Amino acid sequence: MNLDSQNMKGVLDAFPEQCAQAIELGRGFKISAPISAIVFCGIGGSAIPAEVFQACFDLKIPIIAHPDYGLPKCIGPDALVFAVSYSGNTEETLDACREAMKRKCQVIGLSSGGKLREICTMARLPFIEVPAGLQPRDAIGYMTIPLMNVCIDNGLIPRTMRTEIHELPETLKQNFQTNAKELADKLTGKVPIIYASRRMRVVARTWKKKFNENAKIFAFANEFPELNHNELVGYTTPQANFFTIIIEDETDHPRIRKRMEITKKLIQQKGIPVFSMKLTGSSQLTKVFSAILLGSWVSYEVAMTSGVDPSPVEIVEHLKSAMRH
Repeated sequence: MNLDSQNMKGVLDAFPEQCAQAIELGRGFKISAPISAIVFCGIGGSAIPAEVFQACFDLKIPIIAHPDYGLPKCIGPDALVFAVSYSGNTEETLDACREAMKRKCQVIGLSSGGKLREICTMARLPFIEVPAGLQPRDAIGYMTIPLMNVCIDNGLIPRTMRTEIHELPETLKQNFQTNAKELADKLTGKVPIIYASRRMRVVARTWKKKFNENAKIFAFANEFPELNHNELVGYTTPQANFFTIIIEDETDHPRIRKRMEITKKLIQQKGIPVFSMKLTGSSQLTKVFSAILLGSWVSYEVAMTSGVDPSPVEIVEHLKSAMRH
């Protein structure tokens, strides 16, 4: 039996090329000023772009992730709403998009087709169509870089980001699989718990999603300093065979870095292994995308070791089918 029936390895190998192709998408869209907030309506893999933005940009206006139905009451017509659904058929995102239209927000849709494309076409809303054929969790380049292009073209994020985006594909061509295999071997039979600072939580949360969907295992994510005030106590009497991964970035607050070091020692004293991973790269964008790709490879290798096909998510499809009735 082919454990990689949908060629996940090929998808991961092609991720730098995906990012290169995405550079050409999302150009030429004009939005009205002023903008009071940037709102990302997306869930699952399609929610990752919001957290990438939050990790990479510290703007004067809020960057809001909304992985749910409807919209927060504070969102009005001066908000830029990105409706992001890779399939184009995610019901939560479609509902949020319709609500944004009712409130006369500035809406831009992004998908590979589906109902979201139909809604945007009928309402004459700006729409970015990206290539289909991937799992949403593997289309992060297609879903994130075009939205950065929109924001650069409209002065919402620095134009210097254009250079970082163009340099990204070449940076991602390094061999991630070797390091991933080493970490995956340590994770055999373990339940991963991934920690990061609040700003870099996109890495921890995306790794969690990758373990869930690729390796078909439980995994958990949390952020500093919140976890030090509650979850840390759970290590007193751990109920599973845990393996803790701490994501470190040099831009983390000095007190957060100190918390990470102390937390690592306290967890190890309870007999639970801890792996510290320092983010590397010339920019926050490079760090985030490199770490996400490494997490993809780690979860892929765990899947291969466990004898499961990393691509399909059958139980999620069963839920979606039941929700349609």
